[in-house]
Amino acid sequence: MPVGLGEGMSNIQGEGKIEWCDRTVNVVHGCTPIEHPEHPSACQRCYACRMAKRLAGRCGYPADDPFRVTIRPDRLPELLKAKPGERVFVPSMGDLFHEGVPFEFIAAVFGCFAARRESTFIILTKRPGRARLWFEWARSADRPFNATLPGNAFNRCQLHAAHLADLPFLPEGQPWPLPNVWFLATCESQYWLEQRIDDLLACPAVVHGISVEGMLGPMDTYHTRQGEGGPRVNVLGHWSSSSMTFDGLDWVVCGAEQGPGARPFDPKWARDLLKQCKAAGTPFFFKKGPDRSNPPAGLLVREWPEGPDSPW
Repeated sequence: MPVGLGEGMSNIQGEGKIEWCDRTVNVVHGCTPIEHPEHPSACQRCYACRMAKRLAGRCGYPADDPFRVTIRPDRLPELLKAKPGERVFVPSMGDLFHEGVPFEFIAAVFGCFAARRESTFIILTKRPGRARLWFEWARSADRPFNATLPGNAFNRCQLHAAHLADLPFLPEGQPWPLPNVWFLATCESQYWLEQRIDDLLACPAVVHGISVEGMLGPMDTYHTRQGEGGPRVNVLGHWSSSSMTFDGLDWVVCGAEQGPGARPFDPKWARDLLKQCKAAGTPFFFKKGPDRSNPPAGLLVREWPEGPDSPW
């Protein structure tokens, strides 16, 4: 069942308050847009890109190309400072699964997550397809590991974390997927939901969610699996294919687009999505209305998923 909570505390590293986390750690910053000529995307009005331009030449942002994808091994120790019960968004100013981020660095990030099991780390990506490839890589038995799964993935993450963050190795036999990592994909419209949902749900995680922000149109949580005919399935539910079983979404975050030039938002879209979530028993979290206004009538809902080892 959903768990209701108030807003989070203030964030760090500069981008202001994000209602569903306590702080952010930007171990990666910078990105490149994902766009389609016929389907608007959140990348067209990326707040991280705007902020990076303001920070050009400062805080580690390159002066010549401030939104260039940059990994920050020096910030991995910030993950190790996470306090019990904290919700930490990693990262907010880039995409951890961008093609420019080496798999080994992603493994180091997950190794730090493993070292702070009493904290919750929330990842949001527009690239669940590459995330799916990373999880396959992490679990592979290629050199330098020969351990049986799933311990191999944990060991691989620990190896890179220890190298980059001066982290001692943890005991073997840790659970996989990590029980304190929530994995979300940005699905700002029906089109992007269709493009990303299968890869998202194929990634091993104790909590899967979508961020429908800024919401660009109505959303139907039923869709047809990629590459398959037959009936449409509800992404909030549970279904099987010939190769694997899919559990539905555990969390839906929604909100209007913010900032100058924000595109139109109709509260009816969000209310309909809320109804779909309630019918499925899926927690729903509404952030803000247009211009960071309070939630419109009927949308003052802020629920959290209950995952294993949840501190709430």
